[in-house]
Order: sequence, then structure tokens, then C-alpha cells
Amino acid sequence: MMSRTISLISAKNGKPKYLIAKKLCKCSKCKTLIRASQKCVEVPMIAGAYTNKKRYCLNCFRLVLNQTIKDIEQLKEELD
Repeated sequence: MMSRTISLISAKNGKPKYLIAKKLCKCSKCKTLIRASQKCVEVPMIAGAYTNKKRYCLNCFRLVLNQTIKDIEQLKEELD
């Protein structure tokens, strides 16, 4: 039996997920306020022995996602 193939964006720390903020917080990238009941993205990050979750507003997550796509495309080109 073959094991599940990991994704570069999920690996050990879990994968990003959309959620509705339950309380006021700041975007990890642009520091704008994410208000309670506002949609945002939570990205698990491994920091030492613990998993830290960073929250991003939708605009910043779009930038992160676009950069991830560019990085994956570059890796794919180098593979061939």
C-alpha cells in the first residue's frame, strides 16, 4: 500500500484554511485589522517545537498564493 503523497503547502504543519474571525486580530503581513465575523485565512507555521497559526486578510493571502504558484511553476520548470 502506498502512502499519501504530501503537498508542499501542507506537509507536517497542516494546510491553510478559510475561516470567519471570532475576534479582532491583525493580518500577519499588512497588519490591518481583521474584525470579528470577517473572512480570513489561517496558515499553520512550524516555529520550533510548536505550530503557530498566522492569519492573513484575503488581499494578502492572494499575494501569498500568487507567489506560491510562481515558486511551484519555477520548481516544475527546473524538474524537466
